[in-house]
Amino acid sequence: MSFHAYRATPFEFTHENKVFNKLYDLLQAVWEDREEPLHLIGNVYVAGRPVDALIIKSHAVVVIDFKDYGGDVSFSENGSWYANGVIVKGGGSTNPYQQIRNNKFTLLNYLQESVVFQSEPQLGHIAGLCLFHQDIRFDDKQIPTGISRWFHVSDMSHVVRTIDAITSTAIDLSGSEIEKIITSLDIPSFNPDGNTPIINAIPQSATDTEKRVRLTPTQQRAIDSATSWLTSTQNTVLSIIGAKNSGKKTVLKIIKDLLSEQGKSPLFLSPNARIANKYKALGFSDVQSIYSWLYASRPSRLEKDKACYDVSLTIPDATREVLIFLDAHLLGDDKFETETTRYGTGYLLQDMLTALIENNAALPKMLLVGDPFQLTRGSIQRSLLIGEVFKDKNIMFSTCELNEQVSSDELSRFQLPLISALSNNTFSRLPDVSGQNVAEVVVGKHTDEIGRALVAWPKRTVFLCAKNVDAFKVNRGIRRKFLMTEDMSILVVGDVVDVHNRAAGINDDFTDTTWINSGTFG
Repeated sequence: MSFHAYRATPFEFTHENKVFNKLYDLLQAVWEDREEPLHLIGNVYVAGRPVDALIIKSHAVVVIDFKDYGGDVSFSENGSWYANGVIVKGGGSTNPYQQIRNNKFTLLNYLQESVVFQSEPQLGHIAGLCLFHQDIRFDDKQIPTGISRWFHVSDMSHVVRTIDAITSTAIDLSGSEIEKIITSLDIPSFNPDGNTPIINAIPQSATDTEKRVRLTPTQQRAIDSATSWLTSTQNTVLSIIGAKNSGKKTVLKIIKDLLSEQGKSPLFLSPNARIANKYKALGFSDVQSIYSWLYASRPSRLEKDKACYDVSLTIPDATREVLIFLDAHLLGDDKFETETTRYGTGYLLQDMLTALIENNAALPKMLLVGDPFQLTRGSIQRSLLIGEVFKDKNIMFSTCELNEQVSSDELSRFQLPLISALSNNTFSRLPDVSGQNVAEVVVGKHTDEIGRALVAWPKRTVFLCAKNVDAFKVNRGIRRKFLMTEDMSILVVGDVVDVHNRAAGINDDFTDTTWINSGTFG
């Protein structure tokens, strides 16, 4: 089969999904039996910029933008376009030409930085296509000669002949080079009829031949990495990272089954008791807080009025036990102690590795699972997910990223451009929002309703601000109006207190403690 299609997530609007499906059908009918491959990619973010579609052939790369207009179309290089007298929008640009030109050079720069080509294609020959959903009348002579060499305008009635005609002798991509481009964009295959193939994710055995699960390509790669990591004697630590809705829990459950098949036992460790309970509710048994696993249950001494808890753990058997750190982005090696409590040296990860190295000839396998886009406890550089603490001790460390969204709900569509921009260090503004889950707050509109939602319990509303100072002003204003307090230095009924780590309330006898777990307040 020479025709292949991919799509990151469904488009935001129905008409965009319908036109992409139609384009799929038209191209599939023509390229199905051809020798030259054609790859159609839809709704993809390239270095943080949304691109409606891409076409990749051996001798062409085409950037496409959809426009739902029809009739007589006029072209302008720097001014507005019109279709039957109606301005044709160009996204955030002046017109469709400027929009597609910006997308072309974004893709050009991305490919130069992300893909190593043996054929040395001249990426300046990437083409652009403004594709109208409706029938149009357009005179190609409107396009200046220098632009017309790479920029094209068509409608759905003529799109096949247009795409067939676009070619360049300066581009000659091999099959492996096209595969590199597809892999770097990291988007799943697309079938408009929803017939996603079932992938064998778990090695089959005589006693379990029916274990099958639907996986995205990056989930399958994570399982392959985990399989290699489990059988290898070198890769001691594997980190599986991904944003919310990228499929981490699915991968984790499969790895748990892989461990069982190999006669190994997982030891699930979480940042605190509240998160441990969350995973227990999801079906992971025997999850415990890393603090209760690593440190003694009672303090051994007082130092400068601090109750000190020594390292005290049962050393895991490296031949049969695997340490799995859940929500690992919340674990780090910045020094942590409260006014009344200190655990070990105060450096959690150093304490753990020192204990494991000193008491064990071989380190146990370690798996980290977390979200690199969440706020970390302490500096990002010292986060467990980054792995510097392992690299400093010459412990082998590898990372596998899940960068697909397995859900297409409103929150996922809002999140996708954010994580894409953050990954490429191009974040400049929040994406457009729709629906009820995420909404832009307009000054003076629904402010009382928002205020009441912010103080309601259980907490379901979050107010995002651009700057800390803005968040500070909002919090003070909410407390003053809805919690009726003028004194910002004291707690009142309605305040939310977050205990990040389990803390001990010290009584007169410092060996007698009352524990305050994360997620509770005492």
